[in-house]
Amino acid sequence: MTNEKLYEILGDINEKHVEEARGYRKIKKPVWLKWGAMAACLCLVLAGFAGLLHQSLLTPGSEDSGGIVGGEGNYYSVAVHPATEKNENVATAEVVSLTENEAVNSELAKHLPKPLPDGFHYGRGSMYNTVMKDGTQYHMLRIEYISGTIPEQQYAEDGGAIAPNSDTTGDLFTVCVMNYRPETEHIYSSVDEMTASLFEESGSACIRLGDCYVSVFAETAAPDAVFEAVKNLA
Repeated sequence: MTNEKLYEILGDINEKHVEEARGYRKIKKPVWLKWGAMAACLCLVLAGFAGLLHQSLLTPGSEDSGGIVGGEGNYYSVAVHPATEKNENVATAEVVSLTENEAVNSELAKHLPKPLPDGFHYGRGSMYNTVMKDGTQYHMLRIEYISGTIPEQQYAEDGGAIAPNSDTTGDLFTVCVMNYRPETEHIYSSVDEMTASLFEESGSACIRLGDCYVSVFAETAAPDAVFEAVKNLA
């Protein structure tokens, strides 16, 4: 299987299902485009933190930027919600790509790491918005921080995303901020509970900050560098 094909598959796993960790099933053109050269590392993260995943279900409709998927009896691959909720109770779900300015001005952005580890900067951001049939709303802000650059996304003739060159993208780590409790085996009640050795062992951390939950994934970045971001969570 080529890196491009594996990238295409990984880019279509639901984010909440990565730690919601990350990705989602491909519907049409993906909003979040995973990087094929990093696919093997992402697989390890996903496998190591299966407890962070929710169900991943096929979704009719579109996952284009700003697109909403919905309909009576339909399931949602982009829906984000706590484990106590069920996909069949989702009224609408959308994922919206964000510019850096839009991301930092989000209400959830107050829990993003400040400052970032040396050499890292904003790469890509998206907001997942879900409205349940009873009106309850759940949101997840997902940011990828990189040490390189993100090239313009290219697509093959069949519409599939072409994996960027990893030599230009550099290292990557991901931060997800949720206004709901994710399904995971362990959540730290404060940043002080997480140590460098614990983070290096797991490559991931989920910490409760006020009414929100923040998950950090080392991805392809060095754990000790990403731990600096964990210590800087607000």
